[in-house]
Amino acid sequence: MLKQQHSQFVIVTFPAQGHINPAFQFAERLIRLGVHVTFFTTVGAHRRGMIKSPPPDGLSFATFSDGYDDGVIHMDDAEKQWDQLKCNGSKALTELIPAIGFDIYYYYYNGFADVIGNDSDDQPSCSIQLPGLPLLATRDLPSFLLASNPYALVRPKFQAQLEALEKESNPRVLVNTFDALEPEALQ
Repeated sequence: MLKQQHSQFVIVTFPAQGHINPAFQFAERLIRLGVHVTFFTTVGAHRRGMIKSPPPDGLSFATFSDGYDDGVIHMDDAEKQWDQLKCNGSKALTELIPAIGFDIYYYYYNGFADVIGNDSDDQPSCSIQLPGLPLLATRDLPSFLLASNPYALVRPKFQAQLEALEKESNPRVLVNTFDALEPEALQ
C-alpha cells in the first residue's frame, strides 16, 4: 500500500526570538493539518535553543551559517552580519527550494525529456544541466519524470497543463518564491 504524500511547507524566519516564536507557532498549526514543515533559519538561532526540543512529528530543520554560529554578534558587526545573513541565506534557500520544479517540467516537455528522464543503472549520479538552472543531479528531479519510475501515468497531466499555458495570451503561474532569490529560473 502506498503512503499518501502530504503537502510540504518551508518556513523561513529571521534568526531572532520575536520572529521565530510566531513562525514556530504557525508551523505547529500547519503540522496539525497534516502537512510536513521544514523550518529554515540560521545555525546560531537553532543552537541557541529558540526552538522547542524535541520537535513535533512532521517538523524538520534546515539551517545555514551566517558566519555567527555561536550567536555572538558585536554591535559594530551588525551591518556585516546583515550582509552575511542576506547572502548566505539566499544561497542556502535557493539550494533548498528553487522554483526550478516548474522549469524542470517545462524543459521536460520542450526538448529535454531524454536528458531529464535518463536515469539508467549505469549513470546513477548523472548530472543534468538545463538552461538558466544550477547543475542538477537525478535525485533533484521529480521522480515521476525518470524512466525508472512506474508512475509515469501522471506525465500527460503535467504536459496538458503546460500546453494549456502555451495557449494563453498572457499566462500566469503562481510560484512560491521571489525575484531576487532565483531570477534566472523565473525568467
